[in-house]
Amino acid sequence: MKISDRLNILTQSINFALFLYLSITAIKKGLLNLTELMVLGHGSPSGLIISLIAEFER
Repeated sequence: MKISDRLNILTQSINFALFLYLSITAIKKGLLNLTELMVLGHGSPSGLIISLIAEFER
């Protein structure tokens, strides 16, 4: 696995963790409902999963 591939996965993991933290904080404060959360967060976990699968296939 190349360094750029590892950095890509690391970046997506950090983005996903940040998204989860901000989403949970917003839900606790009542600023975001679950429908909005699903729409906003659709790409984050799917991009991370696709990157991981692509690396395991190499």
